[in-house]
Amino acid sequence: MSELPAYDQAWVYPGYDKPFREYWGDRFEDIFVWFHPFFSVEGIDPMRDGYHASRFAKGVTAEKAYQSAVDASNSEVETLAEGSPSNKAEATVLSGGTLISSLDYPDLSNLGPQAIKLHSWSSVAKECGWSGLTNREICVGLMTSTGALHKEFARVDWAETLITHCQKTGVFPPSAGDIKEPMFPAINDLMNAAGAQCWVHQPEFDIDPVRSANFGDLDEKEWGHRGGIYLLDPKVLITVDWDSHFTLVAGPHDLITPWVSRCSLDGFFASPETRHGWWSQDIKQNQITARTLT
Repeated sequence: MSELPAYDQAWVYPGYDKPFREYWGDRFEDIFVWFHPFFSVEGIDPMRDGYHASRFAKGVTAEKAYQSAVDASNSEVETLAEGSPSNKAEATVLSGGTLISSLDYPDLSNLGPQAIKLHSWSSVAKECGWSGLTNREICVGLMTSTGALHKEFARVDWAETLITHCQKTGVFPPSAGDIKEPMFPAINDLMNAAGAQCWVHQPEFDIDPVRSANFGDLDEKEWGHRGGIYLLDPKVLITVDWDSHFTLVAGPHDLITPWVSRCSLDGFFASPETRHGWWSQDIKQNQITARTLT
């Protein structure tokens, strides 16, 4: 790509005050709300092995892991506060309260696909005793578990149920605010189907540079914080919000719909009414087609 486009607000995560389709106009035919997966890895226990810590986890070992995560978070805030403007902004956010959860993933690149098992939101919901029809309990429970919701919207009981389930079954909870390695194969599939050689990476704020890169060259942290990875021809956008456990993938119908089916992705296609807070609205209005992992 010889010349990078200028920063464009249309290529970031939509504002909360409008439905996705209203925000983007007629730019995209399909908008898929892709649920970040629960997953398990053969031989790895997320809490026992130090990858997942939560205030909602039970037991002496879990409590010690949580306190270690709090200490590490406080140290990270001090380091970020001395860095770039974007790092300082992140430090301000992180310093606003006590850490509620910490989640890291192991290096999965050398593992075969048979070693990683994805778990759909609906299957986890049913195992937690919920219907799994709307996924509201999953979404609200996850956001409560990370401290993303105000008290009046939070459901501590749902968060405790989810974290207890992950703790007992050795399952990694979905990532919040960024795209992680279990999702990379499907994104690579989409890029190949689009014939993409180079994508544009645009951060949330215009204080950071717009640049072009191949997907594999990007640090996974750069996928978070409302930034976007997009392709101009055909118009395709992948973007995730700060605290969200889902990613929006938008583009032409003949590209996105076959991709969702081909990769057996977990999520739903947005209706004209779907907006960021779909999990607190009338689910029937928001979901045109629901798809779950088999």
